[in-house]
Amino acid sequence: MTDFMKGSRRFSTFVSAGAALFTLAMMIHAARPWEATSSLGWSVLAFAVWALSPYGALVFMAYRMTSSVSRSVVVLVASSLIASLAVISLVYAFFLHLHSTSGLVFLSLPVLQLIGCAITWMILTSMRTAEKI
Repeated sequence: MTDFMKGSRRFSTFVSAGAALFTLAMMIHAARPWEATSSLGWSVLAFAVWALSPYGALVFMAYRMTSSVSRSVVVLVASSLIASLAVISLVYAFFLHLHSTSGLVFLSLPVLQLIGCAITWMILTSMRTAEKI
């Protein structure tokens, strides 16, 4: 494994973890548990698992699907694009254009991110198939 592949793996993991922490912080900000009259508890946990699942898929791809430099670049670009989509969408939804339906971003954004992960997975799988030929 080359130094570039190790570095891209670390950077992809760092970007995914940073975006996951930012998403979790935005969930806490949106839920405002300090203002809640009842405990939110387990209901927020289900949304947190759903909102953080794309980052788990990205970390999985970073560690399992990067056997060549070209595949490392694909994972690096995909994780950067998916994480930046999340950060930009969350900042827009909760700071720039606050609306009563802004919380729906936690339901719709993971769908888009998982579609991006699926496209990345297909690209990586086709690259592996092309390398075997």
